[in-house]
Parts: sequence; structure tokens; C-alpha cells
Amino acid sequence: MDRKFTIDDEITRRYRTFGAVGTQLSVRLLPPSDDDDPVNLFVDSVNDLFDYALQNVSDNDMFGITIQHRENQNDKPIGTSFRRKNQ
Repeated sequence: MDRKFTIDDEITRRYRTFGAVGTQLSVRLLPPSDDDDPVNLFVDSVNDLFDYALQNVSDNDMFGITIQHRENQNDKPIGTSFRRKNQ
């Protein structure tokens, strides 16, 4: 499958207090080609990322996402709060 992103880093942590395991992915979206619409490419890339991140997750597992520009820390991160996969 041709992904629209690359994985820069993947960290798995155990949260003993909550009895949970968390995985953090740092990804880089691929740049658009000359004939790509940037908005559609972004939406397709995020959908592709969701499919990848949720492939081995059960319906009751919690999932959240934060999008942040790594180089420009003045940009505020955006994202969704944690919720079950089936929501």
C-alpha cells in the first residue's frame, strides 16, 4: 500500500497508573506533486494515517490525535480528545 506519509518515530509507553499502553507516532506528510490539490491531499493523508494507526486497535481502545508543526512551536497544536475507536 502506498502511504501518503512517512513515520519518523514510534514510541510505546506503559502507563501503570491507568493500566494502559500508549503509542505515539511522529509522522511527516508527503509533499503534494504539481497536479495534486493540497486540501484533498491533506484529507487523504490524514485518513491514510488513521487507517494505519487504527489497524490493530480494538473498538474499546482509546484514540486521540494532535497535529503540531514541529519547527514552529508558536503554532498552537490542534486535535481531538481521547475517545473510543468506535466513537
